[in-house]
Amino acid sequence: MVFEEAYLIHVISTWVSAGFFVLTILIWGNIKLHMEPKELWKVLFALSLLYTLGYGSVALYYAFSLAFLHKLPYEMSIYGKSFPAIIALSVSASLLIVLAYLASLAKNRGDEKKALRDVLLGRDKILTFYTATVLLMFLVAILGRSAYYASVNGQVLVMYSYEVLLAMWAAIVAALSPVIIFFRNIKYYIGIPELRRALEAVIILVYLQVFLGGITSTITTIFEIQIYWVMNIAWLIISASVIFLLYSTLILPYAKIRASSIVASKKYSSTSRRIEERTLLIEYCPKISYGRKVFELIFSSKFENIIIAGLPSKYMFRSADLIRDRNVVKIPITVSGVSAEGISITNLSLLFHTIASFLSKYNAPTLIVLDDLTDLIIANDIRTVYILLSQLLEILGNNGFFSLLNADALDAKDKALIEGLFDKIVYINEKGELEKIKD
Repeated sequence: MVFEEAYLIHVISTWVSAGFFVLTILIWGNIKLHMEPKELWKVLFALSLLYTLGYGSVALYYAFSLAFLHKLPYEMSIYGKSFPAIIALSVSASLLIVLAYLASLAKNRGDEKKALRDVLLGRDKILTFYTATVLLMFLVAILGRSAYYASVNGQVLVMYSYEVLLAMWAAIVAALSPVIIFFRNIKYYIGIPELRRALEAVIILVYLQVFLGGITSTITTIFEIQIYWVMNIAWLIISASVIFLLYSTLILPYAKIRASSIVASKKYSSTSRRIEERTLLIEYCPKISYGRKVFELIFSSKFENIIIAGLPSKYMFRSADLIRDRNVVKIPITVSGVSAEGISITNLSLLFHTIASFLSKYNAPTLIVLDDLTDLIIANDIRTVYILLSQLLEILGNNGFFSLLNADALDAKDKALIEGLFDKIVYINEKGELEKIKD
């Protein structure tokens, strides 16, 4: 390695780490501001922070050795070890643990606490054993005769002992277990095809990143040739792709909704007043069958597209296929522990993102029907459901929103809190008749 090569690595690492740092700040802002699936935003934040620290540490190391000590990196090794190689090993071990967490997240339908217990506390013995194996192999790689500088045929290479390479490949092969667990469970966790495909691509790319590191280290050690530059370029491309895939998939639906709202407001200006007022809370008496009345309200709304979110057992969800002259999309909500495909009733952030994702696909005004709020409040709490409704109304634009509520399920204070969010409120009484409460 000559001075010019070291300086080039320093410059590239500096700019790349700066880019990831900016992304990390943006991601943190989105975690705070949006009701999207926060568990996925946290994974995205962790990955971006990991890449920032990795590339940033390399940039600082090269800056310190070149600018202050006027030495090449191999001239100031740590007990003969390569500091950039130690950083790469640390990032690789962290990525392997992220794989385990993503697999557990998919298995537990987005429940972060259960996912962490699976990975760290033995709740899932396979994933816990895998995590312990990765950490053990990492310690072997760091403490053993590895990542050391060696002069071979006039060039300086970073070499590894065969024992460390064996430990490294044991961890890489073991990483197939969380990848398999992830692909078996992801369809039950994420119902949005675009988001599911993005997460699948991220899993593959992260695994490929670690796999390439193992291949490069092995070839360099056995054949004594310098190919780390190939790995560095590949890592840079994969790192950027991982962040781009997750960030764009999580944020894109909201950009599309805002853009389509502007277009729709011009295209449907003659009916904008009618549409804007269509935030309707339908309170019903639980003693009677209210489905037909709700259908009458839906048909009278004249919306071309309808999104119905609710438990599959609910009348509205079961009868949605009877709506022949509209475009209807059903979003199933399932109770915790049910293995059927759908969104967990306790994962309101994913429910929000799913509705927003479908909403972004339509150019014409769309009606969202939530059947019903009672189940969501019982399974969660009034505060989180209030936040969900507030943020749904925030992105509503020229679309409509109907929601059902058991009139007897809430006390007066909580009921008033929910009612305050809607422009109109109707009540389906014991006789099945419609009464206007707020118009």
